Amino acid sequence: MEDPFSDIPEYTPPVIVTEHPNQSIYILKEETFFIRTQEEEISITGDIKFKWFPQLGVQLEGVTDKWNFFGDKGNFDVLTPDKVLLGKAFTIQERYANNRYILKAIFVRDCFTGDITIPVNEVKFSIPNMSRFDGLNIKEGKDKSYSGRIFLKLANQEITIDKLPDFEKRISALKDVGGYHITYSGKISFKTAKSLRDMKKDMEVLNCFIQLLNGSQKSALFFSGISDGETVWTDFRSAGVDPYHERGTSCFPRYFLSQNDLSEMEVVYANLLDFWTKNDHKTMIRSAVNWYSEANTKPWYHSNTSMIISQSALELFYNWYMIEKDSILRGDIRLSAANKIRLLLSRIGVKNEVPEKYKEIVSFLNNPKNKNEEDAIDATVLFRNAIVHGEYEKRAKLSNPSPKFKSEANNLSLWYLELCLLYTLGYKGRYSNRTTAKYVSDHELVPWNDKKPD
Repeated sequence: MEDPFSDIPEYTPPVIVTEHPNQSIYILKEETFFIRTQEEEISITGDIKFKWFPQLGVQLEGVTDKWNFFGDKGNFDVLTPDKVLLGKAFTIQERYANNRYILKAIFVRDCFTGDITIPVNEVKFSIPNMSRFDGLNIKEGKDKSYSGRIFLKLANQEITIDKLPDFEKRISALKDVGGYHITYSGKISFKTAKSLRDMKKDMEVLNCFIQLLNGSQKSALFFSGISDGETVWTDFRSAGVDPYHERGTSCFPRYFLSQNDLSEMEVVYANLLDFWTKNDHKTMIRSAVNWYSEANTKPWYHSNTSMIISQSALELFYNWYMIEKDSILRGDIRLSAANKIRLLLSRIGVKNEVPEKYKEIVSFLNNPKNKNEEDAIDATVLFRNAIVHGEYEKRAKLSNPSPKFKSEANNLSLWYLELCLLYTLGYKGRYSNRTTAKYVSDHELVPWNDKKPD
């Protein structure tokens, strides 16, 4: 009998995975290692582990009888039992108890195991708290398959991002206790082997893509170089990952992903790689994605902050297109914030009509008291001006706005920002329009793609 799963690829098992939320990842456990300053080297017995709280990063805790080591030593080297450098750390706590000196320290940033100079064609990684994306079929074992792969084929590399088989169980555990839990694994396959130092750009682009894809601060961690099926080095550096929450949405399709959806994601990824070749381009897109993910995930009681961030990002795009890229405007030209956004949206082919379901904004614009405000952009900028400007006149125009008005104005500003990001990165596929979608599975083509849906 033919095996129905024979053509389905196996999911990518992570090199490092958590069994429960907030589980520490041990690098050394109950072992003797060494710390070294310019003056001396001493042995410490204890643990070195990646911890999620109180902050993401590698920490060490151990005991020694070398009391003269203590005091302000600045940064010191941390060595394995074989005296191989792991990284640099600094003391956060020291105390004396039971005739022993107890030390706690945090790694400054770098913490590597293995020989990071070895070039590899494959690097695996783990992603904590990543949201659900139903992609290509993958399998676990011989008799379980599920939709969970994002596969992107680029000119010089292939990106695989796989949902773990017990994803739903992991998300349920996160909902119970919060914090961090690995929900996805993946790998980058390079045509030409690279050492860890040589793939800095690739790791930054991957994490920017993951952040944009989720619409929130998510990153891959625990990059591990694979050679001949064996792990030859692991990078334990931390990166930006928010504790679990259910705020924010993704503008990318999350359910029933088609090959066309993945092809459009490939375009985005390829353009991110291209942006990283020029420092000013990289700085711009990285700032825009950071501000977007921050504004997109603010709770309702921080709607003022969300609005300020998203409007700042829109101004960034205005300057990028109108002044830096297209050179349409030169000299000392003063435009209002609303007119800047109108020019920007016109540049990317987006109309500034008020979405039909935004009743509070429609009511506001129809109020005779607000005769100077004519469209959706005016409403969003008025909200922003009432927050950031100290003049009584601007604050009085929008005194005590309703929570519904704030929500609608925020969503409009975030929608404009999402469209700017998608347009700038060359995306022409389906997206989730937050101003019209009723369900998370509702999608439509971006406005600059006049191709009719199949």
